[in-house]
Amino acid sequence: MPRSGPPRNRIPEWRSRRGMTIYELAARCQPPSSAPTISQLETGRRSLTQGWLERLATALACQPFELLPGTEMFSEQNELLQLWRGLDPAAQARFLALLRSGPPPPPEAPAAPSGEAAPAPETAPPRPRLLEVEIAPDGTYRLTVYDPRNPPTS
Repeated sequence: MPRSGPPRNRIPEWRSRRGMTIYELAARCQPPSSAPTISQLETGRRSLTQGWLERLATALACQPFELLPGTEMFSEQNELLQLWRGLDPAAQARFLALLRSGPPPPPEAPAAPSGEAAPAPETAPPRPRLLEVEIAPDGTYRLTVYDPRNPPTS
């Protein structure tokens, strides 16, 4: 009988995103596992330990925490994260350099006709930092997206 209520984990969702069958996921685990074991993990009939989270996350090319319930991301964040993961290290470095360089300088104000005072320059509000990427020494990273319409509260 199928279980009702919230999902026990997000393994089936990630497996589906990667276009994998249970058999393919089992084979990608290191060491390889079996389809019945993966099925039991997905349905909660087998405990999802830290070791299993790490093995499955490696096989699914995601972070272990992403397999837990309640860690769903906004669609824009997830899309950015998927794009980031698809970049090679050199492209990631260029992308980070671009983000860290900040917004472009504002355009210069037009010159006033001779004899008139120059108009006060319009000051545009600073462009908010919309994306933050933190990379830990062990190679893991965290991608945070900020919505300028809803700034985080401290």
